[in-house]
Amino acid sequence: MNNIEQFVCYQDRRFTLAAAGSAGPQVLGQGDALEVFEYGRFQSVRVCSGGYGGWYYITAAGRPARFAIGMRARNYRATCSTI
Repeated sequence: MNNIEQFVCYQDRRFTLAAAGSAGPQVLGQGDALEVFEYGRFQSVRVCSGGYGGWYYITAAGRPARFAIGMRARNYRATCSTI
């Protein structure tokens, strides 16, 4: 994985990460680790899915939140076993 800044998109009923000039979007799946930009900085998060098909993420502090279309994000290089 790389650390290139990307943006959260929604395509074919899936959240994806896409970057300008990239070959194609990366589909986000349950358990994926990434960083999202919120509150003025990048925060480590883990992708989760609700039983009703809703996608959200959990921050390292344990706070759940929803993705926003166009949200700045990037792949997370390190292992996120604590998230």
